Parts: sequence; C-alpha cells; structure tokens
Amino acid sequence: MNLIGILDPFIFVCPEINSNKNEINSYFRNILDWYDLKEQKWMQVSLSENAPELLAQNNDYPLSQKLNNLIHENQLEYVSPDVIMRIMNSIFKDENCLEKYISENSIADYQIEKFHFTSNISRPNEYLLHLQQLIGIHAVLKFIVQPSINSILITKHIPTPVSRINFSGSIQYLKDDDSGNLQEKVIEVGQISMVDNVEAFCNEIKPVNVWIIGNRIEAFKKAVETESINYFIAKGQSLSTIKLNEFSFGRKFYDSCMPIGFLNEPTKVGKLIKALCDLVVEDKNRKYHEFRVHKGPTARQEMRGDWKAFRMDIDHEFHLQFWKLEKRLEFSNVEHHGVFRIYK
Repeated sequence: MNLIGILDPFIFVCPEINSNKNEINSYFRNILDWYDLKEQKWMQVSLSENAPELLAQNNDYPLSQKLNNLIHENQLEYVSPDVIMRIMNSIFKDENCLEKYISENSIADYQIEKFHFTSNISRPNEYLLHLQQLIGIHAVLKFIVQPSINSILITKHIPTPVSRINFSGSIQYLKDDDSGNLQEKVIEVGQISMVDNVEAFCNEIKPVNVWIIGNRIEAFKKAVETESINYFIAKGQSLSTIKLNEFSFGRKFYDSCMPIGFLNEPTKVGKLIKALCDLVVEDKNRKYHEFRVHKGPTARQEMRGDWKAFRMDIDHEFHLQFWKLEKRLEFSNVEHHGVFRIYK
C-alpha cells in the first residue's frame, strides 16, 4: 500500500518578484520538498490532469516565464535554475496523474445526497466546491466513501497548516454492474484532511504510519525527520530555522527490525521512532552509553575508523546500536537486550 498525496496546482503559483526573501525561499524549498516526496517509491503524489487549465484561467500558466524571472531576480544558493525548471516540467507532465489513479481504484459511480458539514475552517462547502473543480467529483467522493488515513490533499488555500472538513450524511451511488439501481451508503463520520507543507503532510498521516506503510529505508528516514521537526516546532521553533543533524541507516538495520516487530507493530515502531528522534535532536533526557568490544569494565569502546559505537535502550526489552561521528549518526541495528552486536 502506498501513501497518496493529491497536489493542488495553485501551490506552484509563483509569488510576486517583489515578495520578501523568506517567502521566495519558502516557495522554492516547497517545490524541492514535494519533488523529493514524489520521487520516493513508498509515496504516490498525484496532480490533476486539468491543473494547467485551472492555472491558465487565472493567468498563472504556463509558469516558465514567471519562474525564470523569479529565479534570476533572486540568487538561489542551494539549487540551479535548470533544476527547478526540470522539476516543474516533471510535475506537470507526469503520466501517473490523479485521474488514472482514481479510475483504477474507483468502486462505483456516485451522486451526493443529504450531507452535513462541520469544520475547523469557515465555509467548508466552498472548499468542497474547490476540491470538485480541482480533482473532480469522483476523487472527492472517494475521499468521503472510502475515508483513508493515507489520502490527503495538499493545498495552500487553507488558513492553518492542517485543516479538516468533517461530514456526516448519505451518498447514493450506482453499483459497478450498471444495473441502474441506486444504492445508499450512510456516512456517520468522515473527514477530508488538507495540509500546506511536507512536514504537515507526514505528521497528519503520522510518522508511525509513514514507517509502516512505506516499509522502506526512505520512509523510515522521512518518519524520523517528521518526528524530529515536530519536536522543535513543539518547542516554539519556526520551520525555516530547523536544521536536523545528519543521520542514516546501516545495511543491517531493516533486517534486524523484521523478526522482532519493529517494521509493522505500531507500538514498537512508535517507540523506535521516538528513540531515533531523540538522538537526532540531541534530547538531553535520553541516555545512552558506549558499546564495548566485550563485557567488562576495562573493555575499550568499539570503533569503526573515527566512528564510535553506542548502545541505547528503546524500552525494557530492546535496545538500539548506533555509530556516531561528532553530530553524524548511523543507526546500525535493533536487538533484544541479551544480544550484544553491532555491524560495521
């Protein structure tokens, strides 16, 4: 199962050239973030095939000229103009568009009846109309009929980083057999989630679910990054100032997690993500100690070149072995407390 993100094309509309530097940098960073997420094997990010048409109605497409002007007026140190243009072209010309995904996964033809909406945003009906124009009625109804934690809309048309429309009511739909008989599905509680950045997207899904559904090292990295970013945000730090310490996963990490439940058991995965996050953010309350070459008070610490080996409790039953070089981390393996080994 992949995680599904649906991109509102208006998140790519260029800010004005005279916008402040932070806004412009944030715009380009978001493009890079979404492209990075889109390229992950565990993630499917879709854009409606009518995105260029919607943007053109507001004189926002094609983006090439405005984008070029914005890039050349603002010297970007972290990315070249040709990279940005290549990314934008790949996003808007992606054959794996939303309509294809919906047609392959649709369960019926629907029509709406009798809905009641509540929301943490004003005018939820207007947002539903925006969704319908953006991604089509079948996609909107798929959100409602099959509400799923792994399908979220990414849009900048919301007042907060995460907004939700809650709904209750009923839908009448035609069965796939084309019998013409209307069936009814009663929805007691449903929800459409909308986010405006990558971190909010991963947090809305929850890092534990990113880890479990993604089930790849790339997904593990995104889960830990999200947990770590949320740690700093909870302490009042702004997103633009957060810089995470470098970390990676060793060649045996995945294999060591598999037989003991740290790939797919939510409680265990949550504890492991928290432990990894505490190391990445250097939480002073999380204690760890040297991993030695053998038992005994005089044994020296295990080394791999300049990298030093450490061991840390995840809970009372399992521990994590990792390598550390100054602020850089490599997570080696997870083991039962009685197992002492680390992979070089």
